[in-house]
Amino acid sequence: MSNIPFPSSIHTGFSRVKNGFFSFIDKHPLPSFLIFLAILILVAVVGNRLRTPVLSTTVITPPAKIVQTYQLDGAPSISIQAKIEKSGTITLVAQSPGVVQQIRKKEGQTVQRGTTLISLSTSYQGGNVASLGRQIAQKNYQYQVDNFDAQNDLINKQRDVAQKGNTLASELRSISRQSQDDTKNLINTNTDLLNSINSQLVATTAVDSNPATNQSILPLQQAKSGVESALANLKSGQRALEYQAADDKLPAQLSEAQRDLAVKQLDLQQKMLVLGKDIAGLTLSIAQVSESSMYPASPCAGTVERIYVKVGQSVQPGTVLASIKANDNQATAVALVSQQIAQTISPVQPTQFMINGEKVTVIPSYISKEPTDGTLFSVIYHLPNQYSSYVTNNSWISITVPLGYQTANISSSIPLDAVYQTQSESYVYVVGTNSQGSASAMVKKVSLGQVFGEYIEVKSGLEKQDKVITNRNVLDGDFVQIK
Repeated sequence: MSNIPFPSSIHTGFSRVKNGFFSFIDKHPLPSFLIFLAILILVAVVGNRLRTPVLSTTVITPPAKIVQTYQLDGAPSISIQAKIEKSGTITLVAQSPGVVQQIRKKEGQTVQRGTTLISLSTSYQGGNVASLGRQIAQKNYQYQVDNFDAQNDLINKQRDVAQKGNTLASELRSISRQSQDDTKNLINTNTDLLNSINSQLVATTAVDSNPATNQSILPLQQAKSGVESALANLKSGQRALEYQAADDKLPAQLSEAQRDLAVKQLDLQQKMLVLGKDIAGLTLSIAQVSESSMYPASPCAGTVERIYVKVGQSVQPGTVLASIKANDNQATAVALVSQQIAQTISPVQPTQFMINGEKVTVIPSYISKEPTDGTLFSVIYHLPNQYSSYVTNNSWISITVPLGYQTANISSSIPLDAVYQTQSESYVYVVGTNSQGSASAMVKKVSLGQVFGEYIEVKSGLEKQDKVITNRNVLDGDFVQIK
């Protein structure tokens, strides 16, 4: 350092300080050591601070929990499953055994109602017993129809004959009554004649009673015998005529009975004729139905989606033949619920369907009043036609059903799953805002009331704008995100 030129004043001052420093150390060695040690420690601490890098502090925010909420702003709702029943997709199955002879329509072709799709036969050669049976029934029915009028006329004529036969018997009785009057006159005449002969015979006998001497007695006696014989015949004929002419005697009753018997037999025969014709028609219809089962046809207008059989294939009843999509494609959703839920479903508020990513609202068509499937009740919805093509038959779809039209208290109710209970109090979690301004779960104590199905009435503790968390995986202060 002596080689470095310094000004004399600076050199003198530095020398004084150095001499004073070493003089202080010599006089005070222990304090000097302590001061020197303190300076070293201070230099070490300052150097350590200067060499340590500055660490950046990052606050790790826990991930938010996805939650579902329920708000007290209307009637509650529940999510259930509904089964789709479509009437637009029809599967044709074989109704009779047979062999596929011809496939008349292919996939993609449009058909009308009654269009034959497939022809079946009884044998591989194409024979069809059902068609032969239909032909027999048709000929029998045609015979009945062709001869019905002639047979009916024959019965009517036989009825006329029976009526005329009874009329003839009545007219004969009338003639007998007229003959009876004539016979009575003859009887009276013969009676007078007999009386006259008797008078003459008495007078002749008074003169001479010996027939040998009195020649007039014998002729009178002969005349009397003849008159008495004729009178006896006339009286016998009169009795026969009275019996035949009487309307209340057996001949008249027999005639009436024969007429009634003939008429009733003919009426029965006529009814049997009509019955035979009707039975022949029904037999023909049965044969036609039996024959139609050998020619499966489309039950509606639509498009052939699939043919499942081939020519020559043997099919049995129940074998799937074809699938047809009808032009009139209707879909019905059926939800099965318990009696308690069925009684609280609103019939005037729409139910939400999620179809093809779109929310569709449908009002229930009918809510059954009695169980339809075991102990479950049916809630039936008819979906709009424009959404029928987006659902499949026998599939299941989630629906959101509104509840609570029967009571006003249910509008201030929350799901039971959202309530936590202890021995002394009940509370729920709602979506709130923490100090950082983020959505978080907050606890609120509530006072509960009646239970409505899956919901419970909240008497106090919540506001209309509160969003109650229905998930049970949150704690107080958890970050949440509404689904």
